[in-house]
Amino acid sequence: MAGGVNCSQVALKDWAQGGEEALNWTLNVNGNSVRETEKISWNNTYKFAFGQTRLGDQGVRKTDDKIDLETVLTYKLGTMINPYFGATFKSQFASGYPYGGFEAAVGAVW
Repeated sequence: MAGGVNCSQVALKDWAQGGEEALNWTLNVNGNSVRETEKISWNNTYKFAFGQTRLGDQGVRKTDDKIDLETVLTYKLGTMINPYFGATFKSQFASGYPYGGFEAAVGAVW
């Protein structure tokens, strides 16, 4: 497993060009576990991330939110034939919100 915390801050004082102060943090944890035998290989992958930001006078908003789990179980029959079973689970920790409505989100992208 490996993890990390990222933080950033923007502070403006007497800045004539405008802009907004910001505070951002993100927590990431990634892992992998493998079990190998003569006939079976089982590989599991874990990815977790959560982050928030506060921009100007706006409230705290979610910027990153991920739960990704994956498992692959392989039965080793030979060099050319190895049937497997795989499953993936994807979710998030918190609810998502369309801040400013759909039109604002589409306008920001385009």
